[in-house]
Amino acid sequence: MLKKTYLTTLLLFFLVTVYIIYYFCYLFPKDIKQYQQDLDQSKKITPSQAEISPATQIRNRVQKDLWHFNGSQRLHYQIRSDHSTLLITSSHHKISLQESMDNVVCMIQDKLYEDASHHPLQQLKILSAAHGIYNFNNHHFQADHVFINFYTMGGLALPENLPNQQADLQGIAKTASFTFANQGLCFHAEKFKAQLHTMDPL
Repeated sequence: MLKKTYLTTLLLFFLVTVYIIYYFCYLFPKDIKQYQQDLDQSKKITPSQAEISPATQIRNRVQKDLWHFNGSQRLHYQIRSDHSTLLITSSHHKISLQESMDNVVCMIQDKLYEDASHHPLQQLKILSAAHGIYNFNNHHFQADHVFINFYTMGGLALPENLPNQQADLQGIAKTASFTFANQGLCFHAEKFKAQLHTMDPL
């Protein structure tokens, strides 16, 4: 009799255990439907949560200096601006940095060399514009209505101030842009109207 009661109790315990496991582990259709609804809702919410409000930073007396080795030559590129606004935005987990610059002057060394007397010389172009935009993501600068001057000057360092001497070539471009890359600077001027200066005849 005792043995029969023990077996009955053991059987009931086993059935209850199986029922509990089944209840907690089995996915009912309503559970699957609720899970799918929650998943769809999270997909709708995630993009908006990933967006970050744009942030701005005001800067004054901005100067950017970059160098590039072209063979044995160490070329210097410089961008100056009286004041600028740095805009930081984020979309789809990607951050974008763009700087809007006012009263911009860009100095670009094209070539460093020596004359016959071994005096150091540099070929230089200087861009100036009322406004320009520099994109940090692709290191690209662009401006409209750009004054461009080409110089041949002594020395290997960029001048601290704009040269007083007459440019070898000068003109105005509708737009001018350049991109810094591993292979150097890629420069482009659109609709450039130039004026060549030559020495007056004796």
